[in-house]
Amino acid sequence: MHQRRGGKRHRASEAGRKHELVLTDRVLVALVHLRTQLPHPALAELYRVGRSTVTEAIGEIRPLLAGLEEGSADFGAVQGVPGGRSSGRWRRRAAYGG
Repeated sequence: MHQRRGGKRHRASEAGRKHELVLTDRVLVALVHLRTQLPHPALAELYRVGRSTVTEAIGEIRPLLAGLEEGSADFGAVQGVPGGRSSGRWRRRAAYGG
């Protein structure tokens, strides 16, 4: 195959795994879960996705939210967040206990 192709295999420009929930929906799912303690199957019904998709979204977003609360992460550094620079508000809240 390598010789017939004339080199390495080329991937299509948008090949690969696609997220069922866009970034904003993943953040919302994580926030709703943390705020209301709704079980993952209930959130899956609300967003019309599988339970494993909700579990994956929460597992992906929760550490980012924890980093913002502690002031150790820069939200603007997260890929896929255009112009998402943190204003420092999260660090100020954590410093003053608010």
